[in-house]
Amino acid sequence: MQFLPQLLRVSIWVITACIGVFLVLVSPQWLNQLNWFMQDQIVRQTASDQPVDSVVLIDIDEESIQLLSAWPWPRSLLAELIEQLAQKQVKVIALDMIFPDKTQFIEDEALQKALTKNRAILPIIWDYRGSPSNLAVGGLPIHINQQTELGYCHKASGYVTSYTEMNESASLLGHISPVPDHQGIMRFMPPVVCWQGQPYPMLALSMLDRYVEQLDIIKITNHSLMLNINGRILDVSLESGLWRIPYRYEMSSFTSIPAWQILAGQLEMDLSGKAVIIGSSAVGLNDRVATPSLPIAPGMLLHAQMFVDLLSDHSHNYPSAHWLYGVLVLLITMMMAVIIVRFSIRIAVIWWLLLIMLEVWLAVFIYQINGELVALATGIVLLLLLFVSQSIMEWSLVKRQSYRIYQLFKDYLPDTVLSQLIKSTDEGLLIPQQKEVTVLFADLVDFTRMTETMPTAEAAALTRQVLSLLTEAIHQTHGTLDKYMGDAVMAFWNAPLTQENHRALAIESALLMREAMQTLNEQRGKDGKTPLAIHVGINTGEALVGDLGTEWRHAYTALGDSINVAQRLMMLAHTIGTDIVIGQATATCCSEKLLSYGQHKLSGRTQLEEVFVIPVTNKV
Repeated sequence: MQFLPQLLRVSIWVITACIGVFLVLVSPQWLNQLNWFMQDQIVRQTASDQPVDSVVLIDIDEESIQLLSAWPWPRSLLAELIEQLAQKQVKVIALDMIFPDKTQFIEDEALQKALTKNRAILPIIWDYRGSPSNLAVGGLPIHINQQTELGYCHKASGYVTSYTEMNESASLLGHISPVPDHQGIMRFMPPVVCWQGQPYPMLALSMLDRYVEQLDIIKITNHSLMLNINGRILDVSLESGLWRIPYRYEMSSFTSIPAWQILAGQLEMDLSGKAVIIGSSAVGLNDRVATPSLPIAPGMLLHAQMFVDLLSDHSHNYPSAHWLYGVLVLLITMMMAVIIVRFSIRIAVIWWLLLIMLEVWLAVFIYQINGELVALATGIVLLLLLFVSQSIMEWSLVKRQSYRIYQLFKDYLPDTVLSQLIKSTDEGLLIPQQKEVTVLFADLVDFTRMTETMPTAEAAALTRQVLSLLTEAIHQTHGTLDKYMGDAVMAFWNAPLTQENHRALAIESALLMREAMQTLNEQRGKDGKTPLAIHVGINTGEALVGDLGTEWRHAYTALGDSINVAQRLMMLAHTIGTDIVIGQATATCCSEKLLSYGQHKLSGRTQLEEVFVIPVTNKV
């Protein structure tokens, strides 16, 4: 019978493991959304508010537009902005704006000269819709290291960029096109995009190329971007060729300077050696995006986040982090499986909540250590799936076991003991085992001869009345009623539930039987009927107890020599003329309250055994 629960548990574990593998390999969209939601919370809660020194945002904000000029600005004004920044000895100038059309020659020429002189970087916007969109605005000169090993390159179907001469004036191009999720949140950025066989890096990489002395894109695969930055090898983890934009810093960490302050010469801040991104937070310029950390953020913030991350020591690829988290989730899930088996549902729920908190803590810890956002939701879903499925199964097994126990013991035990037995989590209660028990036999003296002269109905009623009194005495002392044998009854204590005072309980039951018979005889005397007498034998010893029935009929009973001794002590009571006889092993509990009746030889046994009786006036 114990094989079935184990088989069901193993089946649940195997099915849960298979579902886990399926979820990891297939990554259904609902699970991705759930993972992203939880990862967003981690990003928001752990974002640093420490100031960022390497990059500064030059913001063409609402105030700058109102003070200087309506948008679009004259390109000579933008050229002057670039010149002013160059005079402050900034190291890199990148523009997060596109000039698809030509305007007045003098205006265009001023901006082109400023771009060329100061080696500024211009952007590209890609179209990722998949099918050829025939979107081709502007010109695309090639600005890429041809030594790059392109094991993977993200494909575009169209583009929008500045016109050819403007792009040729720029030092480098860098694309500014993240890949939004289904909710429009900017989560991923392809490090390199290919167009007609030519690769184009993202803006942050182009900025880094100008910021450091050496930058080589060594290799790009579906899983990693390998860079050589001033001799330091950086391996950035990618997901299907996309870099998860590292929103490590809060918006307040970045210095944002209104463009009008630069042009008005009112900036006192030292910008030497810094990288600057010229962009806009103005509502009318439509350069705002949704990010995991902010519902609305200026687009240049994304590129600043990526630039800082590439420049710092935070961006490392630790593929082992995902494996480590997977192993830890597996161990936590296995722990949950054991807890559900071993403990009650209340304790299991508490542990389930604690283990979920542990998984969350591990995910946060891994992110803070190496920047990897692990699949937290996947681990929680697996833990929830195991908890629900195994809890339902364990509940079903408990109900099945409880029903079996109820059916088996409903005629043997009082309700209080039966209730404790059903609540017990010990699965070995019904398994046959050797255990010390105290056994009681009781029968009516000469009852068979007495009932021969009675009408059948009266004899049956008297039998039920006497057996009910004896059974009630057994139940009052939490004994297990084993069986009725005509006008006799057998009971035992200390099984199935352990009872430390089982000897005293059996003796107390015998006294209750004596009192019940005295009360019955008083009533019978008033009715002019013959008084009744009982003989009781009590013995303690080892016995085989458990469910010793068959597949057709279950029976919880006790077998062994100690049972035979108790029955023979009952027979001895008739010989020595007393009602209760107690064996030596039972009398050890309270021999000072019992009366020794000397050594006696019991039927079928060679050794003498000291027996004890209970005087009628004595109370134990």
